[in-house]
Amino acid sequence: MLRRAKALTAEDETMIQELFTLLAEWVMLNTGGAAVSLKDEGLVKSLVTNARRLYLDTREGQTSRVWTQDASFLTVNGREVFRQTERGDVTRDAK
Repeated sequence: MLRRAKALTAEDETMIQELFTLLAEWVMLNTGGAAVSLKDEGLVKSLVTNARRLYLDTREGQTSRVWTQDASFLTVNGREVFRQTERGDVTRDAK
């Protein structure tokens, strides 16, 4: 049985817009492992890393969860999340 979808109210649209301005998830595959620099991608204004694989969760513009594989550095929105002398895997949750 098909039902007609109800139209979104102005309140619904505002709530959805606020949700999308608060939360962002990124997944990146960089098989070569070269340094990558991304700018002005929504909530993430800048991201610089050499991770071969990256999962990044941000809430209200702050990094809340990170998982990287084979990386030596990660900077998000101008804030260094980690830097290490050797490439390695890093997992961090906000404290």
